[in-house]
Amino acid sequence: MKMKLLSTLAIVLALQIGVNAQGYKVTDFSGGTGPYGMAIDSRGYLWVSNNSSHTITYNTGGNVKTAAGAQNQAGYTDGQGVGIRFSQPKGIAVTQRAGSEVLVVADAGNNAIRFVSIANLTTILSTKVTDITGFNDPCDVEVDASGNIYVADRMNYVVKKIDLVGQVTIIAGQEGKSGTDDGDATTKAKFTAPTGLYVDGSDVYVADGGALRKISGGKVTTIDLKPDDSWGDVGWLFNCLDIEKMGSQWVLSDGCSIRIFDAGTTKYITMAGANYAGQCGYKNGMDTFARFQNVYTMKYDATNEKLLVADQGNNKIRQIEKTTIAIEEAAVADFNLYPNPASDVLVVEGIEDNFSLSIYNLAGSELISVQSSAAGGSTSIDVSNLQQGVYLVSIRQSQGITTQKLVIQ
Repeated sequence: MKMKLLSTLAIVLALQIGVNAQGYKVTDFSGGTGPYGMAIDSRGYLWVSNNSSHTITYNTGGNVKTAAGAQNQAGYTDGQGVGIRFSQPKGIAVTQRAGSEVLVVADAGNNAIRFVSIANLTTILSTKVTDITGFNDPCDVEVDASGNIYVADRMNYVVKKIDLVGQVTIIAGQEGKSGTDDGDATTKAKFTAPTGLYVDGSDVYVADGGALRKISGGKVTTIDLKPDDSWGDVGWLFNCLDIEKMGSQWVLSDGCSIRIFDAGTTKYITMAGANYAGQCGYKNGMDTFARFQNVYTMKYDATNEKLLVADQGNNKIRQIEKTTIAIEEAAVADFNLYPNPASDVLVVEGIEDNFSLSIYNLAGSELISVQSSAAGGSTSIDVSNLQQGVYLVSIRQSQGITTQKLVIQ
């Protein structure tokens, strides 16, 4: 039997109950030209800042339209629609100002935070009167419930807050001083490269290079994220660029990977993309079989229950959706595998004389097939050609099909 696809996140569930499992499927959502920041307005439109083309676009039902800026024309000009000029816009957010919906733009090349009126799509306006300067490569903007704006001011190594009247204060870090120190937010704590933010009530989470930091109660702490080795070797964090919350789950963009972690244990696994730095590219599919090329920001679309990913290197907005996959005839394994993890030879014990065995990768492809009518209760299998990762061993015997997880190291 050709087993159906089973995701990395679903293995334990499938082995325990043998029915439905949850996986994460990566597909294309829309195109872009160096997409960086994303925001969703009150109409459900997706707004995207295109860093390399210096434009702002919006997506309505799959139709992408340029709202502001002109393709490949950098500058610093206010005005209307395509007459506005940006220089390498990065993070964006939607908020209200003076009763009207506006798009907050981290205009990184101009070292400014700009406000673009988006309430009327036919008269999208920007004016320098409302611009706020004094930043150095601002990378992300987030808005709290009161309308205050938080800025990841990367090359000033600080996180700043813009209140409703435009006053700017440093809430964490020391301007011009790079470091990894925790402690008092403004007198001791330092950041190395704050690029992504997430506001969670009164707390602010900061993606800071290879670390995830938290600003809470006037203190900065570093969250001790650890790989969950029970899923095999998922690699170490190498370039944490953004932090987002997907329902009750936390996700990080990590170069060419999307990591998901448990807030209680702070253990993470790879939700989609590669386990290691350098394993980049372009591929749709399930979980770790998908490939990204430089993920900068993510945005959770709660209405449609999907995680949107700005895959800048592939000039695309990708989407990650949870899928339900049926596991046919699966049951808890009643055979033994050792060693597990394995590298060269795998021994299977506790099997009948007549059996058929298959080893599948998590894309559902059968890689090894063994059939025997004289096993004598055990058999040895050469697995030296399998790459490091997680696999499924499925055995058909008289009582049916049983399945077990195999880790190759």
